[in-house]
Amino acid sequence: MASCSYHLRMLAEYGLVEEAEGSQGREKPWRATARYTVWQGADSEAAEALNTAMAQRYFERMTQAVETRQQLPREWREAEQFGDDVVYLTAAELAELGEQFSVLLESYGERFDDPSRRPEGAEPVTVLRIAFRNRRGEAAS
Repeated sequence: MASCSYHLRMLAEYGLVEEAEGSQGREKPWRATARYTVWQGADSEAAEALNTAMAQRYFERMTQAVETRQQLPREWREAEQFGDDVVYLTAAELAELGEQFSVLLESYGERFDDPSRRPEGAEPVTVLRIAFRNRRGEAAS
C-alpha cells in the first residue's frame, strides 16, 4: 500500500489527483481532478497504481448505488444499468469499440461545463468504461 500511496502523491504533484474529504486515520481517499479518466497507452507503475485505486473507488461507489437504489424515484431505478456482456473481439475491435463509446459520450459532454445545455431533470450520471480480456496469462484460442 505504501507504493500505491507514493504513486498517488506523485500524481497529485502533477495535478491529476487530489485528496478527497473523509480521511480516517492513515487512510486517505483520493479523487481524480478531471471529468473522466483514461490512461490509453499508459504502461507504468504510477498508471497501474491509479487504475487500482480508481477500480477500488468505483467498486465502493457501485456498491453504494446498489444498496441505496430503492431511495431513487422509480424512473431513475428503471433507467440505471447494472449488467455485463461477453463478446469476442480482436484487440483492434476493442480499441474501435472504445472510440465509438467516446464519440457517443462526447455528444453529452457540452452539458458538463454549460448548465444551460442540460435538459430539465438532468442529473450527473457516472458511466464506467471497463472492457478487459477475460483470460489472463492464457493464450487466446
